[in-house]
This record gives sequence, C-alpha cells and structure tokens, in this order.
Amino acid sequence: MKLLELQLENFKGVRQFTFSPGGRCATVYGDNGTGKTTLADAYFWLLTGKDSAGRSDSAFTVKPMGAEGLDCSVEGSFRPDSGEPFTLRRTYKDVFERRRGDAERRLKGNTTEYTVNGVPKPKKEYDAFVAEHFGGSLFAVLTDPDALAGKLSPDARREILISAFGRELDDGDVINNHEELRELLHCIGNKSVEDYTIATREQRRKVNDRLKEIPGRIDEAEKAKPILAPARESLAEYAERSKQRAALQNKLDEVRSGQAISMARKAISDIEASISAAKAKYVRQAAERSEPDNARIRDQRGLIDGLAEKLRETESQKRNLQGHLRQAEKSLDDLRSAWDKADARQWSGDTTCPTCGQPIPEANLEASRRKFNAKKAAELEDVEQSAAGQQQQIAGCKEQLAELEAQAEVYQKSRTEAEIALKEMLSRIAEPEPFEKTSEYASLLQKLSAAEEQLKALKSRADDAAAHIIAEIGELDAQIEAARQRMAAKETVERQEKRIEELKAEEKSLSLQLAAYDKGLLLAEQFVQVKAQDIEGQVNAAFRLVKWKLFDVQKNGGIKNCCEATVNGVPYGTNLNSAAKLNAGLDIISALSKASGVQLPVWVDNAESVTELLPMDTQVIRLAVSAQDKSLRVALPETHNQHYANKGDDKT
Repeated sequence: MKLLELQLENFKGVRQFTFSPGGRCATVYGDNGTGKTTLADAYFWLLTGKDSAGRSDSAFTVKPMGAEGLDCSVEGSFRPDSGEPFTLRRTYKDVFERRRGDAERRLKGNTTEYTVNGVPKPKKEYDAFVAEHFGGSLFAVLTDPDALAGKLSPDARREILISAFGRELDDGDVINNHEELRELLHCIGNKSVEDYTIATREQRRKVNDRLKEIPGRIDEAEKAKPILAPARESLAEYAERSKQRAALQNKLDEVRSGQAISMARKAISDIEASISAAKAKYVRQAAERSEPDNARIRDQRGLIDGLAEKLRETESQKRNLQGHLRQAEKSLDDLRSAWDKADARQWSGDTTCPTCGQPIPEANLEASRRKFNAKKAAELEDVEQSAAGQQQQIAGCKEQLAELEAQAEVYQKSRTEAEIALKEMLSRIAEPEPFEKTSEYASLLQKLSAAEEQLKALKSRADDAAAHIIAEIGELDAQIEAARQRMAAKETVERQEKRIEELKAEEKSLSLQLAAYDKGLLLAEQFVQVKAQDIEGQVNAAFRLVKWKLFDVQKNGGIKNCCEATVNGVPYGTNLNSAAKLNAGLDIISALSKASGVQLPVWVDNAESVTELLPMDTQVIRLAVSAQDKSLRVALPETHNQHYANKGDDKT
C-alpha cells in the first residue's frame, strides 16, 4: 500500500494543507510546532479515528481553535500493491439546533461522516474497508516503528510474534531432535508434555504428602508398643488357672443350690399354695350361702332397669310430639297472616283501561267488582278451612302430651319405690368376714413364717461358704487377668513391629516413586527450555537486527513467558538509543510485512536522530526537526529540497 496524497482541512492547527508523496518515500522537515506531528495525526485519524499517540478524537482537539461551524476533514489517496487506487475521507462536523423562541442556533454535538471514493458509507462499512486494505489488527505495528516493541504489552507482542513466525512444534518432534530428551517419551506415553507435567506434579504432591506422614506414623507405632514384663506364666499356666476357676464356680453353684435349701423353698411354696386353696374355698362357700339373696337383688335391679327404659321411651315420644306441636302452631300463625293479608286487599276502582287508556264502561266496572269480591271470599274460605285443620292437629298433640306426662309420672314413681326396696334388701344382707381374719388363715400364716425363718438360716450358712469360694475365685481372676495382659502386650508389640516394617517398606516405595517423578519432571523442564529455544530460534530467524527473548528461565528451572526485543544484547526498553530503537522498529515492520504479505506506509518521527535508516521495501515517511524550516518542507528522492507551500496556518 502506497500513500499518494493526504489533504488536511481545518484539522487541529492546520487550516489547509496537501501532502503529495505520490507513493514514494518522503522526508518532511520543519521546526518544532510547524505541523509534522499534525500530519502524522491526520493520517492515523483518517484510518483509525485516533491520533498517532493512540488517542481518540474525544481525547484531543480535532478542529483548530475558534473553528466552530467549520467542517474538519482529512482525505487520503492510496494505491494498493494490486488493484485500483482509492480515496478515503473522514469529516468531523458540528451539529446545530435552533430551539423554539431562540434567535441563534446552538451547538448540539458532533458527528463524523465517511466516504470511500466519494461515496458516503456508514462507519461499520468504512472501518471494514480500512481493515481489509490496511492489515486489520496489524495496522499499528506495520505503520509505527515503536508500536510492537514499545507500546504493546508483552502478552500482545508474544501473540503477534508466535502467530507470525512461530511454527507449531510437535512435542514428539522436539524430543526426537534432542538425544537427552528421548527418555521422556517413555514417561509421557500418549499425553502431551504439558498434560504429563500437570498430572505428574499432582501425583508427586500426593506421594510427597504421604511420605511426610510416614515418620510420624512410625513414631506413633513405636509409642504404642507396651513395655514387656518378665512372663512367669506360660499359656499352659493360664489354662490351669482357668480350669481351677471353673471348678470353684461349680462348687459355688452347688453351695447356693443345696438340698436343704431346696427342701425349705419347696415347703414355703407348698404352704403358699395351701393358703391360696383355702381362700378360694372360703370365698366359694360364702357365695353359695348368699345366692338366694343375690337372686332377689338381681331381679329387683332388672325391674328398676325396665322402668328406666320405659321412662326413656316416654320422654322420647314427648320430644317428638312437642316438635310436631311447634310446627303446627307455626303453620297456624302463617295462615292467620295469609288471612289478614287477603282480607286487607280492596278493589282499586280504577275506571281507565291500563292498556289503551280509554274509560272503562260502567257495566264492565260492576262485573269487575263482583269478580274481585268473589275471588277474595274464596281465598278467605280456603285459609279458614286450613286453619281449622291445624287447630284440630294442635289439640290432638296437646292431648297426647298430657297422656304421656301422666304415664311418665307413673313410671318415675314405680322406679323410685323399686330403688327404695333394693336399698332395704341390701341393708339386710351382711357381708361375709374376710378370709384373712379367719383362724384357718392365721394357722397357715404361722406355718409359712416358720418355713421362711428356716430358709433364712440355711441361706446364711450357705452364704458364708459361698463368700469363701468367691474370695478364692477373685484371686484366680486377678492371676488370670495378669497373665492375659502379659500375653496381650506381647501380641501388641508384635503387631506394632509388623506395622513399623510395613510403613518402612511403604516409605521406601514412595521414595522410589518420588525419585521417578522428579526425574520425569526434570526432563519435562528441560523439554520446555529446549522447545522455548527452538521457538525463539524460529522467530528470530525472521529478523535482521532484532532478537527476541520470549522465555525467561527461573531460578527453579521453570520457564516464564516474556517478550522483550534486544539489539546486540541490549534491551529495547531500557538502554537502547533512539537510532537503534528506530532501526529495530523498522526491522520489526519489515519482518511482519513479509510474514503477513501486507506493506503499509511507515511513519518515522524524530528522524533527524538517525543518520542511516535500515533499508525498507515499503514507503517510509520521515518526520525530521529542522530549525531553519519555519514551515513544512517535503523532500522526495527525485527532487530533494522541494518545498510545499502551506495554503493556511500549518502550526500545531
């Protein structure tokens, strides 16, 4: 892409200026403040809407001071490497409005218009056209020598460089190309080196954590071993003590369940059975003696229950009749109200027809009056007949209620008399004496007490003998427990020693695993370093002056991504002088242009600081400070010292 011409109108401090390199390299000379930077700003604003420093038009003054109402525009003519030339134009306009009642217009805001070859375009289409012809996202780094190495972030630089020059390297190819890495193939299997490293580090962490735990677990096992005392009892002695204890336990059971005690307990059981039988016989005989009286009492209670049932039936009938009576009385009241209502109706005597509004003839009036009176009389008669029926029903209900009241009084009186008679029967019957107060019970109870005293004496003698045996059993239990504890302590020691051996074996196995993981990770780190060197070699092969440092080796051997340009080992961003920086930037642009296939005009500011620029295959526009040039002067290769006269004020 070549810049043919750039026209500025009311842009920043320039009223009007035309820059016509005609697609050739050019040097623009001028003193400070003459408009060199403005020229570069105009170029970048035309294509990106930003100045050469990357600021949008909202962050810098596009129009000259006091140019309100004037259109600000930049137009550029370009010739692509293939295809027809084209013209782009960006215009910044003030937008005014006149409110109702205002004499003057007011500034409402601003708008930007775009044209391609004189045809208006929306911003989206304009930007798409520029991106298509000016390298898209690479525009800045193909135009500004300082863009890639000085202005972009390291991550952005890496992305551009790797994308342009870094061929994707297969892990297997890298390993096969380096003999010292061949063993890594057996480690990674079908994984990538990155996946292998991540997985191995996690496995190593787990193994190392387990390995750290083992010394503490061995110490716990050592502390868990009891101190062994001299074992005087063997397993045979332990068995003998157990046999002796079993014999004493049998003897104790015999003492506690002796023959005399068993006989005494049986005697007590026999006496208790005799008491129960005697009591049952006494109760049965008493019941037989009182049976006639009980029969009479049962009959009397049956009589009372029968009278009570008849009384309940009578009361239920009374409640039903009372309900019928209330309903009949209500119906009678309703009939009285209906009779009063019917009796109160009178003939209206209206002499006008309600339909046609004509007077009704006298003969018809009389017939209407008779008909009304006859109907009223019939209704009153019907109501009176119904009322007479209800009165008869009411009278019948009251008569039945009176009969039921009398019957209920008879049943109640009879019931009361029967209850009094029952009380008299009960008072004449004497309750039999309790068995516990009889002489028979007293004799049996005396025998029971004697038997219990005998059992108590027998048990006392047996308890003394049992206590002696229990004491002997206690001594044997202590000896047996001591022997058992000594045998258990020995088993515990053996178990803990076995556990310690297992832990030591596990520790050895884990140490071997850890060593294998460390060896594999070391090879993986070497691989990363070698691959980094190969990638750096690929990238740096595309440059003449610049060498890129894309990876930084850490103290621990790891690799950290970076992106720093150097010239003869001197970092671009620190100790490199202006001339070296400029030529480094041109070298970067040249390499990127070749890789992308896009060549754009390159703008070189402060070109006076460089005596010799790196040769370029693209159009280069130099901006050089010249104190003697008080207005811009453009020099072309064919016509050095050619002056371009400004058509307006060209100072920024």
